[in-house]
Amino acid sequence: MTNREESVNPIEEDSDAPWLDFHTHTTFSDGDLSLDEMVELALERGLTHLAITDHLFTHIAPVHLVALDEDSAPQADDELLEEIKGDAVADIGFGEYISELERIRADAATKGLCVFAGGEIDFLVAEKHFQVMVGALNRLDFLLVENINGGNWRKFKSLIESLEIPVGLAHMDIFSAFPDVPPKMLASAVAEVGVFVELNAASMWRVESLKEAEAHYAELMKRKQRFSFGTDLHDLRPIAGAVAAGWEFVVSTGLEPGMEWIRALSKGRETETG
Repeated sequence: MTNREESVNPIEEDSDAPWLDFHTHTTFSDGDLSLDEMVELALERGLTHLAITDHLFTHIAPVHLVALDEDSAPQADDELLEEIKGDAVADIGFGEYISELERIRADAATKGLCVFAGGEIDFLVAEKHFQVMVGALNRLDFLLVENINGGNWRKFKSLIESLEIPVGLAHMDIFSAFPDVPPKMLASAVAEVGVFVELNAASMWRVESLKEAEAHYAELMKRKQRFSFGTDLHDLRPIAGAVAAGWEFVVSTGLEPGMEWIRALSKGRETETG
């Protein structure tokens, strides 16, 4: 692979391996692999659907993606816009992110791999400036949102109404974020908002008991809940065990049919661009 000393597949898959990875990070944020390297790795893994979900609008990542072109930025006294123009932050531009994803997925499509242009935001950071970001976010195929809890759930519900793309709850901390909410009530609340729920192979440690989590997922499935599956891949450290355990949970609990919307999303985009 380009810029790699040797070809290393951190996820040695088998016949029961997932067909998708809906959560990965590249050098556009805090990942070690370039877009081209991530696509090459996905092909090695035998994936048919790959989503790039680099961190947006956060200082957690060493590279800070900017939602607005400088000439179109609002003149309001917006702390976020001041921060992203600071010398301490590398500004590569949101437009470049989208352009590079368009380039890479056109090439990947010829090899049988569907690449999605996604993003991940930390709601605790983005909440205050969310409306400034909406125009840029709607250029994505979908958005993952992390750090949603009982304290910001209502505001989250209100703000995402302005988004025209699918929105997902990142990681698997929905249970710890709402520890006192019964599974049936929580499932109803999630269904009402219309978001999808991620199963994150790297975050299963956040769930104290996957067995207990089955009750939540059972209630979600009753409501034909949409799900996604991702590795949260940042580098080449082997994560085969985590991926195998995560996908086994998906299959054993019957969650995979809830991911068919992703195949439909890819077909819909092919129709638009065809």
